Amino acid sequence: AQETFDWTGGGLDGNWSNPLNWTGPASVPNGNDVLNFSGGVNLVTFNDLPVPALDQHRIFFTPTAGEFILNGAGLTLHDFGGAAPKIENNALFTNQTINLAVALNGTNSGGAGEINPVDGNLLFGNTVDLAGTTQLRIWGNNGNSVTFNGAVTSSGNGGGNSVALDQYSTVVFGG
Repeated sequence: AQETFDWTGGGLDGNWSNPLNWTGPASVPNGNDVLNFSGGVNLVTFNDLPVPALDQHRIFFTPTAGEFILNGAGLTLHDFGGAAPKIENNALFTNQTINLAVALNGTNSGGAGEINPVDGNLLFGNTVDLAGTTQLRIWGNNGNSVTFNGAVTSSGNGGGNSVALDQYSTVVFGG
């Protein structure tokens, strides 16, 4: 079942496998979860979760989030019950950096995956892959930016996936 985990950074490291870094119904995210990054402790994180936990649902940077840098093993965000996978920055005027490879698979959510720089910028330093049948939709409406310094690829739908800018955000393709 889907669960929500909140990053506290309470461990002595930034490892995702350290249960002291999370609050949630289990010790660490175990797959199909919503990951909320908030606060200002252990902002440089490392995804070292085992393979089953590399399939998640959504990542949010909450309004209280500091400037996070997500490193480590890549992961796949997928739909859950028809809800699109997404990465969203809700931290006002705060930049977030995602250096791990991310795949978005929106096959069962109407074919959508979202990257939303709502209140702050998002920088991707690695590949963003559109898996399955996925249109990447970028929302924001506050003039923030999404920068892709890695390639945006399409491993699904015979290469027919696409990117749509749906609100007032700036998108930079640097990869």
